[in-house]
Amino acid sequence: MEYACGEAPYLVSPYDATTGIKIAPLRRIGLLDRKMRIIHENVTTEAEWLKWAERAFQSIYGFEFQGDSLLLARENLLTTYIDYTNIFLRRSPKEQELLNIATIISWNLWQMDGLTGTIPYQQKSLAEEQIELFSKQKTSKSNMCYIKDWRTKKIESYENLLV
Repeated sequence: MEYACGEAPYLVSPYDATTGIKIAPLRRIGLLDRKMRIIHENVTTEAEWLKWAERAFQSIYGFEFQGDSLLLARENLLTTYIDYTNIFLRRSPKEQELLNIATIISWNLWQMDGLTGTIPYQQKSLAEEQIELFSKQKTSKSNMCYIKDWRTKKIESYENLLV
């Protein structure tokens, strides 16, 4: 999981952050990039590649407070999928493949206030209140953030995962 992921540079590294120059997919060092490279090195069929690529995307998570940064993170992950599909399968992803990966990305990268574990700006705090990082705060179910456990197919609140 990448906390406060921004554009998700620890998950995928499509370009050099200092120069802006694009990095070739098989030379990238993000967590998901490494998983995709291992898949590339170890599978032989398209069906295997599709299965394990989907599992790789299901295994990474991140949250971000700012909506614009979250959009960039999701875009970086989706274009990474396209890049690796072009390399291994020597074709562009089919529409259904993109929809499957986009669904996974939308569940696994979400907008959240890391201090409260809720949707940003949903929990009001008093101006003079000191925020405590480890205190239990009451949240309503409607403000909680949820993620999906792809193996069990269950939807869990982020807060429950911390217990």
